Amino acid sequence: MIDAGRKTMNMEVHVPEVKGRSDLRIQSLSAEHGILEVSGESGPAVGERIELIPGYGDFTTVLHDRFYCLRDGRLEAGWPLEARGRLT
Repeated sequence: MIDAGRKTMNMEVHVPEVKGRSDLRIQSLSAEHGILEVSGESGPAVGERIELIPGYGDFTTVLHDRFYCLRDGRLEAGWPLEARGRLT
């Protein structure tokens, strides 16, 4: 189980991917949590952080207030997303 669901990312167009972990796949998302399918012997440890790559940016972006910009793993900028929730 992961602490990220449909309120964090959308999977209507494509299922999000787990970055760098071919042994993990998003099986399903509820509103606030997700279920991982593990194809290897063991999944991530409790509390281990994983990175998720959204399947479709537009539907994921409108769920958030800010867009955080990283370069080389460091926060470089934060842009407000003033059109949150608007798809048209």
